Amino acid sequence: MSHVLDQVQLEEKEKQMVKSEAARAYLKMLKLKQELDKEIELYSQRLDKVEIQSISEYFNVPKYLNVREVAALTGKSQQIVRRHCANKKYKGYQTSENGTWHVETEQFSDLPNFMEFITKRQEKFERTKEVARLTKEMINEEIADEEI
Repeated sequence: MSHVLDQVQLEEKEKQMVKSEAARAYLKMLKLKQELDKEIELYSQRLDKVEIQSISEYFNVPKYLNVREVAALTGKSQQIVRRHCANKKYKGYQTSENGTWHVETEQFSDLPNFMEFITKRQEKFERTKEVARLTKEMINEEIADEEI
């Protein structure tokens, strides 16, 4: 990773702003992330539906999304998403008459922000797993302390 960071140039004022090497490396990573985000957006707009679907297998894309996720992805309100589901504009099913909607993910894969949405969803999932792991660790430590 350090050889990649060596390629990122900081402006003189940025170099003066941060004194430690760790802070400079962090600033370089932030700049690199911004550039990568721009490039990801450009390339995601160039991909067709088949390419996006093949790439999305790598990201463990779920078969179904919930109403909140579809609303975030499409920019529509949750109520509109529910209405579209009920009117069969979106493919999906409801667990019971007043239950949760499960909306098929595939129908949204051609949206320009689909890959960004999936990437953020995966990052959130990974953070949630880490929180669960840490919580379990804390509970186990408390149990061990109580047994002493």
